[in-house]
Amino acid sequence: MDTFGKRLLYIRKQILQQNQVTFAKHLHISQGALSDIEHEKRGLPQEAIIGVYKLSKAHNFSFDWFLLGEGDITPPPRLSPEEQELLSHYARLDSRGQHMLYATLYQELDRIDKKEP
Repeated sequence: MDTFGKRLLYIRKQILQQNQVTFAKHLHISQGALSDIEHEKRGLPQEAIIGVYKLSKAHNFSFDWFLLGEGDITPPPRLSPEEQELLSHYARLDSRGQHMLYATLYQELDRIDKKEP
């Protein structure tokens, strides 16, 4: 989607599943202004851009995708500090160490699966 209007329309219909009146309220613009933006008749005011940013955080879509039209619409999941540390240590292992870690992980998962009814 190569324009703000198309991406805004996609967010409204596909992600939020809202009508123009409801969505326009989130962006602090009128329904008519939203219609004009979606049909490429006018640009996006600053308050609407801030509104989209807030919606992107609340509904887990990429603000960069909206703003630039690049990348995936959904951002990659955020990792906890513990998960980041594990990945960092894993990356330092050679292939033998990584294989051993995989084997241990799958043994543990098998053990847990056997306990569950």
